[in-house]
Amino acid sequence: MNEFSLIKRLSRSVKTDRSVAIGIGDDTAVLRYRKDRYLLFTTDMIVEGTHFLLKKATPYQIGWKAMAVNLSDIAAMGGLPKWAVVSLGGPFQRRKVESGKWKIEKFIWEIYRGMSTVGKKFGVQIVGGDTDKASKWTINIALLGEVEKKYLKLRSGAKVGDRVFVTGSLGGSIHGKHLTFTPRVKEARYLVTHYPVTSMMDLSDGLASDLRRIMEQSKVGFLIDEAKIPLSKGAKNARGAFCDGEDFELLFTVPKSAVERLEKNIHWARLIGEVTPASRGLRMKDRTGQVNLVRWRGFEHF
Repeated sequence: MNEFSLIKRLSRSVKTDRSVAIGIGDDTAVLRYRKDRYLLFTTDMIVEGTHFLLKKATPYQIGWKAMAVNLSDIAAMGGLPKWAVVSLGGPFQRRKVESGKWKIEKFIWEIYRGMSTVGKKFGVQIVGGDTDKASKWTINIALLGEVEKKYLKLRSGAKVGDRVFVTGSLGGSIHGKHLTFTPRVKEARYLVTHYPVTSMMDLSDGLASDLRRIMEQSKVGFLIDEAKIPLSKGAKNARGAFCDGEDFELLFTVPKSAVERLEKNIHWARLIGEVTPASRGLRMKDRTGQVNLVRWRGFEHF
């Protein structure tokens, strides 16, 4: 059993009533809220040793990342974040953090300063939470947001013939970006209010995993052009973009008719491929023009 098979198994046993418009399976849950808008509800956890190392990350960066990964989920739905509750677990009884650089009180304060700074940047209020003793530092945030019904974007809307775009550059986030990225809330809002986006999600586990999530929800395939993938300085090749994860950029599709206008007006999004029939699977055209199935897998927690 891996992470994704467990989620699928659990989702089959979860029953919801009509107050839930979209449950398990997208970047956030979508709840019926007002006549013209939905409530978005997401949660994400970061754990010492998996998502950050104390010797390489400052507590401010840890707090920033804990909030930013949740903001990225709201962005992927086309929404605006509003309210957060924070749960913090760790070895509070120790006088200093293991790295020896921080006294415990200062360490915790810096975590909250990081969370608060990026949260305020996008209008989020921290309204509660919990603390508990744990062997490793763990932060879980639950975040509520809103989105107008007409602007809601899901993973399930991609159509054959659509074109595939990403924001920013991909791969090599372990060299620092995964701790300092700015979630694409503003970019997502611009896209959904100005262009006919058909599907969207954030890139948290790499192209290999996240393209397959849209494939599963939209019942489509993808053909990606290796030469068009915007690689970061830390990514050695296309495999880095497909497998490294934690880019927290936007992956989205638009009809072919919108491509010319989008490319003319937006410099921070790049065309990387097209949507194909599901029977063709996930394929990549390499720099020689040869097309092959992509067998790489993105990041998995277990």
